[in-house]
Amino acid sequence: MKHLVFIILLSIGFTACSSMEKFSPGDQTSKGIQFRKGSEKGVKVGDKIRAYKRYCGSANVGSKGCRFETIGFLTVTHTEDNSSILRKEGDFALSEDVYLEKDNDCPPRRTKSDPICM
Repeated sequence: MKHLVFIILLSIGFTACSSMEKFSPGDQTSKGIQFRKGSEKGVKVGDKIRAYKRYCGSANVGSKGCRFETIGFLTVTHTEDNSSILRKEGDFALSEDVYLEKDNDCPPRRTKSDPICM
């Protein structure tokens, strides 16, 4: 029974992170920042994309896991079927430990203080 519960919790964790896209320095183009989700996934011009910074290690969340903290927002300026172009709103750094997620998606709870989406 313990193994079944562990497998279910593990699959929920992987599903929750699957809606997030890891930023790569190669995503920056002369037109803006490339986002690998487009109109086929419901992304529209004007949508807000939330940028999360990932903090891992025992100093952040105990001996296991990572926590995610919102560091800023980006706006969709152009969409195609499978990708979009984004523009940063404000001054924050994009690095390899940043993840992007469409803001009106129901984000997974990453800390006890995060709201539960309904």
